Amino acid sequence: MSTLTKVLIVLLTLASIFLCGIVVTYVASAENYKAKFDEQVAAVDAQTSKFKMQENQFNTYMAQAQRMQDELNSKITALEAEKAQMAADLGAAKTSSFAAQERVSNLAGVAAGLNQTISSMDQSLKLAREELDRIRNDQVRDKKNLNEVVAALNEKQVQLDTLEADKRRLLEQKSALEDQISKATSGQSGTVTAGVVTPEGGNVRITPPATDQVAVQGKVAQINAANKLVTLSIGSADGVKEGMRFHVVRGDAFVCDIVVTHVDVEESAGTIELKRSEPQVGDMVSTTL
Repeated sequence: MSTLTKVLIVLLTLASIFLCGIVVTYVASAENYKAKFDEQVAAVDAQTSKFKMQENQFNTYMAQAQRMQDELNSKITALEAEKAQMAADLGAAKTSSFAAQERVSNLAGVAAGLNQTISSMDQSLKLAREELDRIRNDQVRDKKNLNEVVAALNEKQVQLDTLEADKRRLLEQKSALEDQISKATSGQSGTVTAGVVTPEGGNVRITPPATDQVAVQGKVAQINAANKLVTLSIGSADGVKEGMRFHVVRGDAFVCDIVVTHVDVEESAGTIELKRSEPQVGDMVSTTL
């Protein structure tokens, strides 16, 4: 064999060996890549499944979040409506409060006016009672003075009647004496009849002027403070009737009035009215002042 042939054979052998190595390397590499590819596909499938699961969870969470947001929006809307209603109610309450305060102020003014009016009326009533008491005391004093004046007038009238009787008696005596003197001077004789002489005035009783009402008088006999009843020493035998009003006096001072509610033959009882002071046993009572 020639050298060239040998070289070619050697080269061909080397080329075959090289190609065999390349094929072996390719086959080994091909199997390795396939395993890696399968692993990558499995990993991708796992990640895809995980992503889908997470996506489902995310969708679920989003649905829950949307539902919660809708509920919160509904609550917010309701709260805003309630807030608006409460604001309106607050405004109405403030208006009512202002109106109530104004009414209270007006009522306070009215109450102050009423208190002032009541105070004035109390003062006027007090003055009226004092004036009434003064008038009653004046009436008692004037009645006493009037009784004294009437008694003095009666006494003067008695004296005047006595003087008038004495005057008539003296005039009759004078006339009789003149007749006697005339008859004596004319020489006439005979029995001279004495003129009728009015007897000397004794006790001439003067009837006081009649009044429209006869005064009934008595005294306070007993006082029942518990029942506010006063017993009088006069009864139906003295002319006392139910409903009669007696004025109680002590000296010249007016004490009170007694309105008769019960009448017996010799005593009567009644209630106290217009009390100026407490009545006492022995106080004088009369239907007139």
